[in-house]
Amino acid sequence: MLDYDYFKRLNDTYGHPVGDKFLKELARIINEKILSPGFGARYGGEEFLIFLPKTDKDNAGKIAEEVRAAIEASRIKDAGREITNTVSMGCASLRQVSADAVGDVLDLMIKLADEALYSSKREGRNRVTIYGQDLKK
Repeated sequence: MLDYDYFKRLNDTYGHPVGDKFLKELARIINEKILSPGFGARYGGEEFLIFLPKTDKDNAGKIAEEVRAAIEASRIKDAGREITNTVSMGCASLRQVSADAVGDVLDLMIKLADEALYSSKREGRNRVTIYGQDLKK
């Protein structure tokens, strides 16, 4: 799961058309970095989910870091300005979801990724946190 850092401030400062450009750039980067059968999807607002079937959490963390770094390096041009932004990310693995988990497995994976995401935000943003590795259960 990933979320743009300070996205509301970006929209308030530069306007929603610039925010929309950042969302499109994020989608482009996800499509470039995530190989099939993986895919990304907008979850809501400026939050996105990236699914990486057949990928262990270490490799998922590496891919997430590639996405994070590409977003940090990207520049949106608007009215002669180059505007930058960053994302915070949280990763969770299907293997972390116990076989006897109550409820929907997908909901639980999203919950774990969300906990890792908010740990990234608490720790200073612009980083990737892997649930169960960087984040204590």
